[in-house]
Amino acid sequence: MAWVEIIPPENAEGDVLRAYKRFLPKGASRFREAMGVLTQEPQVLEWFASLCMETEGAYGVTGIDARLVETLALTISVLNECHTCIAVHGTQLRQMSGSSTLTDQITSDYATAEVDARTRAAMAYAAKLTRQPEAMEVGDATALRDAGFTDQQIVDVAHVVGLFNYINRI
Repeated sequence: MAWVEIIPPENAEGDVLRAYKRFLPKGASRFREAMGVLTQEPQVLEWFASLCMETEGAYGVTGIDARLVETLALTISVLNECHTCIAVHGTQLRQMSGSSTLTDQITSDYATAEVDARTRAAMAYAAKLTRQPEAMEVGDATALRDAGFTDQQIVDVAHVVGLFNYINRI
């Protein structure tokens, strides 16, 4: 539940209305609270709209596939206990995988989810960066590199982690 006023599309004017027009035609049938609170800062909402709706990759990343992005989004949302994002990204991952098994496993305990070594490395990185950002060190990036990630993909993983920690907190 939002703790600030959300300006609904029917009451939007100016910059807020322009931002809504970027979201709504592209499948955002209901304007979620995470985006809605940004109606108080239309320039941030515009940035978020462009990142989510108008970039080639998922949330602005192009080096990792959308399924990994959603896996990380769900993992981070579970760690942060963001129930809205768990529901949203759980549904998206379920649709991508064609099964609820992975979503259920991540929601129950991400660390025991049945995933490949590459995905496990990304999830471990996401968990540490979410829970203990001050403890991150070069070895964490090395572990991703050892799992097959390129430097661009390491940055993409970090971007997704940062973005979803931001979204969960907003």
